[in-house]
Amino acid sequence: MRRLLFGLVAGMVLALGFSTPTAATAVDPLTFEFIDGCGYIETKVTNNSARRVHYSLATIISGFPTAMGPVDFRLAGRATRTHRWLVRFHHGVRASSSAIPADIDHLYNNADPACNVLWPQPLMIQDCHGKVLATVGAIEQAGLGGLVFAVNGRAGKPFSPTEPHKEIIEGLKIGDVVSFQVPALTKPHELVTWYQTRIQDSPLCGGMPPVTVTYTCTGVNVNTVNTGAEVRALQLVSPVQRDVPLAPGQALNEDLPAIPGASVLIFWEPPGFETGFNPAAVVGIYAQPGGCDGA
Repeated sequence: MRRLLFGLVAGMVLALGFSTPTAATAVDPLTFEFIDGCGYIETKVTNNSARRVHYSLATIISGFPTAMGPVDFRLAGRATRTHRWLVRFHHGVRASSSAIPADIDHLYNNADPACNVLWPQPLMIQDCHGKVLATVGAIEQAGLGGLVFAVNGRAGKPFSPTEPHKEIIEGLKIGDVVSFQVPALTKPHELVTWYQTRIQDSPLCGGMPPVTVTYTCTGVNVNTVNTGAEVRALQLVSPVQRDVPLAPGQALNEDLPAIPGASVLIFWEPPGFETGFNPAAVVGIYAQPGGCDGA
């Protein structure tokens, strides 16, 4: 009986001795660490296996993907890589890989209010002629480097983050993506874009009456005729918004005062319009023609 009891106990100890170390040494082939900095998330990726591993990272807002899709990476065995992602407020990073059982979402969590205003929100307005008016305010923040508007991932001309900037981006087509990036954070980090707009096709463009805009020495001349069957409101913004109702067949020939650098935005707004994509008939930046008297 004693021999039988001893054999059972020894068998249990032997079984536990072989199974316990195996469970203790099991590690995930891929691990992600997230560090919330001031205005950014650092994502550290470690490959714990000897083989090459594929993974992707994407920006999210409150758990939902942004306009920018995931970016794919490959990491050699036993290697580590760190990425930096420009974020604010409810933005975050989603990590995905076949080497992990489920996606990992990390939302930015920095309680310091100053860390949420490190850079301004750009404004991008599209018109029906393939132009985007991109504007960004000035910000006093050292170390950001040059800001830039990019089209389909191709970076444009950098500009200073400490001076107001307006830029007309032309030659766009339906489906093109205009994004706001900070080159100082893009190298060697691959994804720092936090704001994007995709050029869309709008049924409003087809029925929009043509608008002629002429820059004069004293301002902007707007000339149009409401050729539609419905009454529309013409919104003139230069430099402040004005709503001008136009009945069918009614013409408009008006001079608007403007200063150099003022945004010129003209919208046709159908009755009952509330939500959706409302393109501008014309977007531009006012500049005095050559030869104007300074007085």
